[in-house]
Amino acid sequence: MRRIAIIPARSGSKRIKNKNIVKFYDQPLISYSILAAIRSKKFDHIFVSTDSKKIASISRQYGATIPFLRDKKLSSDNVSTIDVISNACKNLIDLNYVFDEVMCIYPSSPLINFKNIIKAVKLFEPKKMSYLLSIGEYNSNPFSNFLLNKNNKIVVGKNFDNTSKYTKSEFYHDSGQLYLSTKENWLKKSKIFTNKSYGMLIKRHENQDINTLKDLEFAKLLFKLNINQSNNANIKKYLGVIDKIEKTRSKNNINWMDLLRLSMVSNPDRTLKLVGKINKSDKEISNLLSLLK
Repeated sequence: MRRIAIIPARSGSKRIKNKNIVKFYDQPLISYSILAAIRSKKFDHIFVSTDSKKIASISRQYGATIPFLRDKKLSSDNVSTIDVISNACKNLIDLNYVFDEVMCIYPSSPLINFKNIIKAVKLFEPKKMSYLLSIGEYNSNPFSNFLLNKNNKIVVGKNFDNTSKYTKSEFYHDSGQLYLSTKENWLKKSKIFTNKSYGMLIKRHENQDINTLKDLEFAKLLFKLNINQSNNANIKKYLGVIDKIEKTRSKNNINWMDLLRLSMVSNPDRTLKLVGKINKSDKEISNLLSLLK
């Protein structure tokens, strides 16, 4: 199965200037999506569809391929993701690229986990599914939401329902990370949100749609939390390895003392056996130390 990733990254974002390449800690935002795609090892090619030479240059630095610049007509606010990916597929086919499946990965997804990309590829069944997309849980019942007018008067929609018959776990939303489908579906511009599409739930701490500066700051907090969790897991792993080294060292010290005692009474046969044990233990220590790299 030949599979490609396409990351749509236009210029001209309004609420966050240059959003797709804004610095997120020490890297441009789009780099996280590119690097996650690379790390997944699930794609023959990773493309960025952009109308910006600057975005194209930065994307190349992180390992993406940009064989063409997107037409400005396909870079306005009212152009859909499907339009962009479909156009990119057509251009790639014209350039003699061969592929069967296409994953759209959004550029403003710094929390994206490469393991979720791998999981999506494993879950996708093209004969059964139209699209597979990443989804998240609502934090509250969406039917209990309402608007406020200029005077702070509540404006209730026709679907408003503040009863307790719904729980937040019954409702999900597009997490804005990835869509996976066949080349044919993208070319036909098949609708994504239908009964033929399937969702893959993303953990809350790995998902934050970024549209405003507040979203960006919250994503940074989640990113830091993820790093701390990862570091804590590594620390536990390293401490476990150190404990094993300590136990092995303790055995080795006993072996050395036994060797000295036997040497004192001049028993060469037994001494050679103990030397063998010491060498074996030293190899075990070397193996354990390699886990700390």
